[in-house]
Amino acid sequence: MRAASGSAIVIKKIKVPDAGLDGIMCDEFEDKLILTNHSRPIGTLVAIDPDSGNIVGAVELEDISPEGAAPNGTGSIYVNNEEKNTVQIVHANTWKALSSWLLTPMNASITMTWPWSRSSGYTLPIFAGSTG
Repeated sequence: MRAASGSAIVIKKIKVPDAGLDGIMCDEFEDKLILTNHSRPIGTLVAIDPDSGNIVGAVELEDISPEGAAPNGTGSIYVNNEEKNTVQIVHANTWKALSSWLLTPMNASITMTWPWSRSSGYTLPIFAGSTG
């Protein structure tokens, strides 16, 4: 089925169990769609297989306000948590939160992108494999 020019067609509806969808990203390296959700009582990251539409992973985050995520291309996803001013690291194979970095004294949320990203924003070079 083909959509007319300038229109879109729904090919599948995917029920995501957590409310508060805030961001949708594509992790090209893991071939997953990544959703960040302002859920209650805690924010979540949800991974979807783009071919099947199935949810393949869900992670409870340390904050109610995840503001986006960026993959590093080697199996980790960095989540910007707005309320706690942290960047939380999620392992893309196990879908577990591994650790978190406090961003203060910046006292502000950040926009994360990578050199290979299709969007624009501030690139944080510390996340290119360095821990300090």
